[in-house]
Amino acid sequence: MMHRLAEKEQAVSPLLTDMYQITMAYTYWKTGRHCLHSTFDLYFRKAPFGGSYALFAGLQDCLRFVSYYRFTQSEVDYVKSVIPSCDQEFLQWLLTVNCASVTIHAFEEGSVVFPSEPMLRVSGPLAVVQLLETTLLNMVNYASLMATNAHRFRIAAGPEAKLFEFGLRRAQGPDGAMSASRYSMHGGFDGTSNVAAGFQYGIPVFGTHAHSYVQSFCSLSDCFADTKHFISSKDSEMSSQAFRDRVTRIRDTLDLASRTSDGELAAFISYAFVHPSSFLALVDTYDTIESGVPNFMCVAFALFEMNHQPIGIRLDSGDLGCTSVKAHSAFHGIAEMYVSRFKAPRDGVLNMVSKLSIVASDEISVPKLLELRSMNHEITAFGIGTHLVTCREQPALGCVFKLSSVQGKLRMKLSEDPAKASIPGEKVVYRLYDQHNKAFGDVLALSDDKSLRGGESVELRRRQRPENVITVVPHRIRKLLQLVWCGEPDVKQLDPQQYIKMATSRMKMDVDELDSEVVGVVCEPKEYPVFITSSLYQAMRKLQCLIEIRNESDR
Repeated sequence: MMHRLAEKEQAVSPLLTDMYQITMAYTYWKTGRHCLHSTFDLYFRKAPFGGSYALFAGLQDCLRFVSYYRFTQSEVDYVKSVIPSCDQEFLQWLLTVNCASVTIHAFEEGSVVFPSEPMLRVSGPLAVVQLLETTLLNMVNYASLMATNAHRFRIAAGPEAKLFEFGLRRAQGPDGAMSASRYSMHGGFDGTSNVAAGFQYGIPVFGTHAHSYVQSFCSLSDCFADTKHFISSKDSEMSSQAFRDRVTRIRDTLDLASRTSDGELAAFISYAFVHPSSFLALVDTYDTIESGVPNFMCVAFALFEMNHQPIGIRLDSGDLGCTSVKAHSAFHGIAEMYVSRFKAPRDGVLNMVSKLSIVASDEISVPKLLELRSMNHEITAFGIGTHLVTCREQPALGCVFKLSSVQGKLRMKLSEDPAKASIPGEKVVYRLYDQHNKAFGDVLALSDDKSLRGGESVELRRRQRPENVITVVPHRIRKLLQLVWCGEPDVKQLDPQQYIKMATSRMKMDVDELDSEVVGVVCEPKEYPVFITSSLYQAMRKLQCLIEIRNESDR
C-alpha cells in the first residue's frame, strides 16, 4: 500500500531561497521592473561523471512547489526583519505573489538530456521568476544527478541484475535519503531498503537481516521452537519445534554439523520460520562457505519440503565475485547430497536451487561492477548504498538558471569560455531521428523558428563549434520541451508511484532511441551532438556584437 501526505504538507516555503533573490526582487519592485515579462533557462553546461548526458528528474517537485507558492504573514515578517529598510508596500506585494502568471516548459521526467539544453524554460514576471530560481535549482540538481548516477550503476551491472538502493544510513539526512530512494528508480533500480520511501512513493521494499541478528543467537536452544506456532503450506503445517528438528536432522544427515555454527543455524531457522516465503540469509557472519552457505541450504531444504521457495543468500564482505562462484557451486554440491541421502526428487530440488539468488553488497561502486562483469561470478542482485546516494564521484550536477529574454528582447551572458556563454531567446529543443528511428542529434531553436521539418534538409551548427555549418535531413523530429505549467498544472497529475513508472518508461524509451555508445557505457562515451539553428546562431552573433559595442563605448 502506498501513502501520500497531503500536498500542502509537502509544500516548500518560498523562503527556501538565497538572500540575494529577495534583495533583487525588492530592487525590481522598487524600480518598477518587477512585472517585466522574462524568460529563464535551467540547464547544465557539462554532463556529470565524465559522461555525455544526464537524466532529467525533479519536475514533480517543481510543479508542487509552484502550485503552492505563497508567502505567509510570518514569512513576510521575517523578510522585514532581515531587510528592515524595505517598504511596507513591498511586503504587501509579497503577500500577493503566486505563480498564476508563470509558464513552465519542460522535458518529460526521466528524459535523457544533454549539455546546454533547457530542462526547464520558465517565463513570467521578472521578480516572481527570479524568486523561483534557487528552489527550482535545488529540486532539479540532486534529483537529476541521482537519477543519472543510478543509471550508470544499471549500465555497469547489466540489464539482468536486480539493483536495490541500500543507502538510507549513508545519505545526507532524511530528505537526501528519500530523494535517493525515489530517483534511483528513475535510473533503473528495482527497489529500496527505505521503508518510508516504500510507504510514500510505492517503491518495492527489500530487506534481509544484519550480522547482529545472527550474532544474537548462540546455540540451537535459542531457536524459536514450541508446539503452538506453525509454519504452513498449501498441504501441511509444521510446528516451530518440528521445523527446527527437521532442519537439524537434514544437517546431521548431510554431515555438516561439525563445521557449521549452531548459533547461525538457530538464527536462520528462526528467520525462515517467521518469513518462510521470503527467506534470504546473510551468510558471512562467521565463515561463508564452511558455515553460512551449508546452514542456509539445510533451512532451504526444509522450506522446500513445505512447498516454500527460499530466496537466496546475501554476501557483504570478501571477494564477492570469487565467493559467489564458490557459493553457487556449494548450492549444487549440497543439493546433490540431499537428493542422494533423502531420495528427494532431483528435478524438483535442482529447480529450487536454480531459483536461488546471490545478493552482494559491501561498498559496491561503478568500477566494482565493471570489474565483476569482466570476470566469472554468480551474483544476481546488488544492494548499493554509499557510492550511489552520495554520488561520490561527482557530488553536484551544476545546473544554472540564466536569463534569456526580457520583454521579448534577447539577453545573453558573455564569457571568455564559450561553454559558459548563455544562449539567448525563448527556445525550443528538438530531437532528430534517422530512418531507423535512431536519434542522431538535438537542436536548439528560437520558438518562432519553423525551419525544422521532418524529411527536409536544414543547415545547423554545433553548439560548441558554431563556425562550422553542416546540413542534415532528419527523417522525423520530436519536440522535447512541453508546456507543463500555465498558472496551473498542464500535465496530468499522477500519484508518486505512477509518476515513477512514467519517468522510468521515458528513460527506457530515450535510451533505446539513442546510440548505445552515448548512453550505454560509463567510460569514454561517444559525444552526442547538440546543434543550434542558423537563425539562433545569427541572433547570438548580433547580440554579442551589440553587447561588445556597448561595453566599448562605456569605457
